[in-house]
Amino acid sequence: MKYENQTLISQLAAEYVLGTLHGKARLRFERLAQERADVQQQIDQWREHFSSLDHAVQPASPPASVWRGIQKRLRAEPLYSANAMRFWQVLSGFASTLAIACLAFIAVSVIQPPIQTDERIALIGENEAPL
Repeated sequence: MKYENQTLISQLAAEYVLGTLHGKARLRFERLAQERADVQQQIDQWREHFSSLDHAVQPASPPASVWRGIQKRLRAEPLYSANAMRFWQVLSGFASTLAIACLAFIAVSVIQPPIQTDERIALIGENEAPL
């Protein structure tokens, strides 16, 4: 990034002071501020500018209904009750067992040992004597 551009330095300093400069960009800008006095000066100017705005705005409390809504959402019930979760756990266990049984049945059907038959061959000669 071209840090020679003073407009860019001013914009980055404003974002830094507001807290909208995040991640690696923030870390790079902090290192740059330690190395260069002009960058630190821009940061100080933006802090002073925003602090004057901070004093110009009167604090306001939100209506009580807003706080009740926040508290209600924080204590919200889970999407699924314990009984519903138990049902799905039992169902998934049953389905898994059924799938394993089907696979075992298929494996036994396909990989079946050859059937042994009791076949004998007899060679009989002219006098009906075995050869």
